[in-house]
Amino acid sequence: MRRALWLLAVSGVLSLLVGLSGCGGGSDTAGPAAETAAKPDPKPPPPPPEPVPTPEKIAFQRDAQVWTMYTNGTGAVPLTSEGGNGSPCWRGDGQEICFVSNRTGKVRLFAMNNDGSNQRQVSFSDREEDHEGPHWCWADPNRITFGIRGLVDAPATTLAVLEMNQSPPAVTKICYPRWGLRSPTWSPNGSRILYEGENGGHAFVVEAEEGATPSRVLSAIVPVMEPAWSPTGTHVAYTDDNGLWVVPVDDTGEATGQAERVAYHGNTKDFYYSLRFPTWAPDGSHLAYWVRVWKKKGAGFVYDRDDIYKVQAVPGDTPQYLGAGLNPEWSPTVF
Repeated sequence: MRRALWLLAVSGVLSLLVGLSGCGGGSDTAGPAAETAAKPDPKPPPPPPEPVPTPEKIAFQRDAQVWTMYTNGTGAVPLTSEGGNGSPCWRGDGQEICFVSNRTGKVRLFAMNNDGSNQRQVSFSDREEDHEGPHWCWADPNRITFGIRGLVDAPATTLAVLEMNQSPPAVTKICYPRWGLRSPTWSPNGSRILYEGENGGHAFVVEAEEGATPSRVLSAIVPVMEPAWSPTGTHVAYTDDNGLWVVPVDDTGEATGQAERVAYHGNTKDFYYSLRFPTWAPDGSHLAYWVRVWKKKGAGFVYDRDDIYKVQAVPGDTPQYLGAGLNPEWSPTVF
């Protein structure tokens, strides 16, 4: 009853006010205009959502440390800080990263969790040698291929596999490439290793067994630098002085068609661009790579910077700049 009386009283006051607003010769639109002005401003539209990062990341080297970032170039964070560190590679489940470090005074392989925790040495040797260019086998998490570069009392070069299922990890020596090796990568099924050898410019494939004999592949293409097998096993990406290329291959690594250029950074009179070390997205749709930029000085060129890009693995795409760094390695999808 009290609530009803209160509502009636309020209603009467409102009626009186409305009646007064119509007196004194005021405009017929005064009432509606006042009502409109009394309404609050509409809420502004919400901001567009931030782009959702892909489920993969890219590990890379910057300022002699190992970093990771999302594949759109955001979220870059350093994972290491002790000594000089680089050449990261991912385990097949994305949970660990292997990398090269000189923190003990010798260049050896280390491993860590994907957030930088639990850093520990995994390759050991008392010989005067450097351990370089690791690549984790995604088909077998117990195997990491790498190169051994002799300094004094060791063979000049050795292609090896670190057997992580032993404690401490054992080393299986696969072969002894002539005049050096670079960029060893696994075939998708983990049975073979592809690498650049013979002082650069030639691709070789070898069975991942002790004492195996390498076979030259892609022999019609010269040079072939830093070749990398695609996750599907159907293509190999490589670089040369004219850009980043993709060529279809069979399961032995031999070409089955023509190579296509998917990236090129045009050289100028003031800058020279050297494309290096391609790495595949896990679905084979994109490649990440780094560009060493050389700047004109006098009669020659001097080092300027290293930049990381990604591009679709087919011709016609424009490379996307991701950030400063080198030696990128794309992670598996599961992270």
